[in-house]
Amino acid sequence: MPDDVLRLSCNTRVNTSKHYIKVDISDLDLFRYPGDSDPVLAEFTQDYSSNDYHPVTRKQQYWHRDNDGRCRIVLEAGERASLQIPG
Repeated sequence: MPDDVLRLSCNTRVNTSKHYIKVDISDLDLFRYPGDSDPVLAEFTQDYSSNDYHPVTRKQQYWHRDNDGRCRIVLEAGERASLQIPG
């Protein structure tokens, strides 16, 4: 199976056990490469909260606009902050 199918399957299985999921984003910065509209780098802090998991993660996402005008994430990286609030 391709990685994206396995990831979706795992996420679906894990998320069905959640009573709630809340995601807050703060400290958002967007960077466009000079002379080019693509890609765009988004850097932000993600505060994910569910009934049993609550990490705070600093994320980077590279976005690209497809030929049909839709934007999609082509690369994502995250580093968990030193602060983790107990769920």
